[in-house]
Amino acid sequence: VARDLIDQGWIFYWVTRYREGKVSLGTLSEKLALPYSDLIDLLAGLKVEAPIDFSDYLAGVGILGARGRSK
Repeated sequence: VARDLIDQGWIFYWVTRYREGKVSLGTLSEKLALPYSDLIDLLAGLKVEAPIDFSDYLAGVGILGARGRSK
């Protein structure tokens, strides 16, 4: 029981840091030792939204567009 509480606390700690924008999705995945698909399911189950804003979205679209033009 104690180990389970420690594990749940560890998950809560890292998810909170992700929610606050202090760690990336990659870091969260590494710290919790979960693949991205499981991590996305965990975050959705906890109703945690990605801490990004519109400028982050536009930067991502720009990167994808640049990759498409370079081929």
